[in-house]
Amino acid sequence: MKTISGFRLLFSLYLGLCFYTAPLNAQSWQLQSPIIPLDSNIKAQDNFGMGVALTDSFMLIGSPNHEYDENGDNRMFAAGAAYIFQHDLTGIFAFQKLAAPDRSGAAAYGHEVAMNENWAVVSAFQSPSNSLNGVGQVYIYAQEAGGLWVLDTILAPPQAQAIMQFGISISLYQDALIIGAAREKRDANEQNDLTDAGAAYYYEYDAVQGWQFVQKLVASDRSEDARFGVGVALYDNVICVGAPDQTLDPLTFPIIKGGQVYVYEKDSTSGLFSEVQILRDQSPRSLGAFGTDLALWENELMVGETNEGEYPTGSVPQAGMVEVYQRDATGVWQYEQALVPQDLNQGGLFGRVDLQGDLAIVGAYGTDIGALPTDSIKDGGAAYVFERINDQWQQVDKFAPSDRMSFDKLGDAIAINGSQVLVGGPFSAQDAALFDAGEAWLYQRDFPLTLEPQRAKLKAWPNPVQSELRLEWPEQSIHSIQLFDLYGQSYTVELEHTGPHRLQLSLGHLSPGLYLLSLTSQGGGKAYLRLQKQ
Repeated sequence: MKTISGFRLLFSLYLGLCFYTAPLNAQSWQLQSPIIPLDSNIKAQDNFGMGVALTDSFMLIGSPNHEYDENGDNRMFAAGAAYIFQHDLTGIFAFQKLAAPDRSGAAAYGHEVAMNENWAVVSAFQSPSNSLNGVGQVYIYAQEAGGLWVLDTILAPPQAQAIMQFGISISLYQDALIIGAAREKRDANEQNDLTDAGAAYYYEYDAVQGWQFVQKLVASDRSEDARFGVGVALYDNVICVGAPDQTLDPLTFPIIKGGQVYVYEKDSTSGLFSEVQILRDQSPRSLGAFGTDLALWENELMVGETNEGEYPTGSVPQAGMVEVYQRDATGVWQYEQALVPQDLNQGGLFGRVDLQGDLAIVGAYGTDIGALPTDSIKDGGAAYVFERINDQWQQVDKFAPSDRMSFDKLGDAIAINGSQVLVGGPFSAQDAALFDAGEAWLYQRDFPLTLEPQRAKLKAWPNPVQSELRLEWPEQSIHSIQLFDLYGQSYTVELEHTGPHRLQLSLGHLSPGLYLLSLTSQGGGKAYLRLQKQ
């Protein structure tokens, strides 16, 4: 089945302008571009950015409460959608919009996404199946020769149960996939019901038979309300599953919702996974939620616990923490260190994490503190950059765009690919009428601004602007200007040449909001600016 879209190539966002650059250190991280779905049907509470994935060529961003299909038709409450963007050194291009072929209301398609060069995966963990509500389904797409991503298969649990939340978490590695179902009741043999005990399902792709279910994983110490499967991570022959609501030591001194993480390894002969270790917080506490989010890379595991609030320096409720584990030469996972932000913030909810090599990004979607201590915005959110230096993880940077607003919750989703990081803010307000519409931000380390140095010299002021906008582009003669709003609608602007390389634009007639300005030079060079009209 094909997903046809009228969404392709709506607009290109330039990557390297100074107006949205985070404070830089020696690592030279900077914001390339904010990303929004330039879709005529975006609306408040779409939650674009709830799920994010990033590859060398593409970005996949979920919008689980979006209401329209891939063609902008057939409105349906919270059916969900996902957007594919293509990116390279010249820009970011809206490429394709995805929606489930069997759309249903409140399915939350796009809540979680995953992507590599072969597959794009979108979960709808509230989707009905076999006439049961809230079962959940996972949609897998492959790229055809013409470039479009087309639906390859729809995965549903082998034995569906109502409200099992199949797809609440997913992790993709090459041609294998692990899917969490945090409210699953039954064990691996489909027996012994325990409310919200949870499970995880492992699938592999076979060139002849396609995607095949291989194994159902459950905790060896299953218990009610553990929500095993809220977090999952897959790398090579290792699977890790978080159960953040697991009660620890229930027969002695119960630690309510302390949380555990279960480690499974694959047997090379049978091809099946066996539980080899159970991890818990070094100092477990009630409501710590250890295992809320997981990131796995080679022999290293990072475990997010967003509700953690106890530190050597004292108590900071719900500031959050990430614990780091490494697999030693004997195959045992050992605790290494804890990651904590330098600016602990009560309610910061630090703990959304992704890991690749010597780079880790941790989102704190509840933090108020921005790039500077004086930049405090209620629940604006932020993402912290950690690098492994001399065998120790250290915070080296922090992402918090200067245009963030209250309750943006930047950092709710994180994806790393090489020297790029994609950060989701699903509650970002694109303007006053689009609260919780959502946004994402793409960051780049050591971006080669020298590729086209004249673009970095483009200046625009004041921004935000009330009436007159001034532009200066040294060594370039501006040939044409186009102005678009967030829906892709173009506007006519009056301009006046005030010097050889200077222009003044009259924008007083525009309604307040965010706009995108496209400039083309006489030599064919292009640059794009994001403007806020007051």
